[in-house]
Amino acid sequence: MTMIAGLGGMLRVGAGRLRRSQIAGPGLVTMIAIIVGIGATFLGQMLISRHLGVRSYGYYSILVSWAMLVVLPASIGLDGAIMRFMPIYLLEGETRRYRRLIMLTVAAQILGVAGVVGLLVLGASMGIGTLAWARTGTLIWVALLIGATVIGNTAAAVLQAARRVIVAQIFMNVVRPLVVVILVASLIYLRPVGYDAADLFRVTAGAALLAVIPLVIHIARAFFTRPATDTGAMPIRQWLTFGLFNLTAGVGQQALIQLPILIVGTLGGTDQAGHYGVASRLASTVSLGLAALAMVSLPLIATAFAAKDQHEVRRIARLNVRLSFGFAVLATLAIIVAGRWVLAVFGPGFVDAYPTLIVLMIGLTASSALGVATGVVAMGGHPSVIAIANALGVVVLGVAAYALVPIMGTMGGAVAYGIANMTTISMIALFAYRRLGINTMIFAK
Repeated sequence: MTMIAGLGGMLRVGAGRLRRSQIAGPGLVTMIAIIVGIGATFLGQMLISRHLGVRSYGYYSILVSWAMLVVLPASIGLDGAIMRFMPIYLLEGETRRYRRLIMLTVAAQILGVAGVVGLLVLGASMGIGTLAWARTGTLIWVALLIGATVIGNTAAAVLQAARRVIVAQIFMNVVRPLVVVILVASLIYLRPVGYDAADLFRVTAGAALLAVIPLVIHIARAFFTRPATDTGAMPIRQWLTFGLFNLTAGVGQQALIQLPILIVGTLGGTDQAGHYGVASRLASTVSLGLAALAMVSLPLIATAFAAKDQHEVRRIARLNVRLSFGFAVLATLAIIVAGRWVLAVFGPGFVDAYPTLIVLMIGLTASSALGVATGVVAMGGHPSVIAIANALGVVVLGVAAYALVPIMGTMGGAVAYGIANMTTISMIALFAYRRLGINTMIFAK
């Protein structure tokens, strides 16, 4: 009995080491790739903001926010279906199924991009002020950015599902911002003055397209060259149903991120939108740990749910929250110390965004204590819960922002976002705990 107990202990230790090697190691490498990408992104945004100034950078931020806001509707939610089902198909050798899922996703997304661009034009024709650009040539570049981002996100989902997370991060989070930096720096070197927000937005859209082309080529070579031997009906209805719920969940999540910039820009003007845009980009560093670990963990969570291994899901969730919360705390402390200097690098006037930056970072750190709840609920097959929670969060955000922004400016937008984000993630974490039996919070045992 003693030998059996000792053997069992050795197996548990081995499993723990394997789990850490599958999550912590790749998660660390992924985080490094994201940090490099974030650094390149900040460099690109610094070049753009210093060239444009606060007001024009605010207009640039509004353009980017509109594009990012409609990326998820254009994606039809099927990139989430890839993350949910493809790890299982890969595990079971169902090559034909995952290929058909990828092709269905791309076809649906082409129609989705055309649909959201049409809605943007319709909104501009109805006199929506922040959509005035949709009546100009900028619309073509917005459509290009939307399409490149949608296809890039789908390609990244394929690689993440296949546990090629590092490759996905290099293409999406390193190559694209580096292309922006190279293009912007080259333009400013060749002609130091004379560019407006629309010009540099075109550079951003062009960089997204250039970055996604090699990613698509890599996907085609890695997943579409071997013959498929599996047979059977395609569960298209299951994919579309999951995609629909994932779409509503994703739209709400993206709305929580982008709407504050649009509301601040509408109520406070483009100067305040510029301040909030810079602050929100810097504050996103808090979520780097959770994002990196989630990218590595979601395929593992999906396969654990498929195997009905609740114990493994709990272990993955516990490791995620401890590592990501620790990173968030360290990032917040670093920004509290160095935030004013970092904001000053973006150009004159951006230091005024420091209080907004601190409020955003504290709110994101608090929400990181709830761990990978959204990933657990999504991979557990309940995207409708995420959709409902996000819808409630958007309502809370709208009410709070319209009440606080006129009084507090960008600080009001940051407070409104913090309340809405915490409300949303708390609901999702509560569902994961009560209905799925998975405690994703920092004090989980």
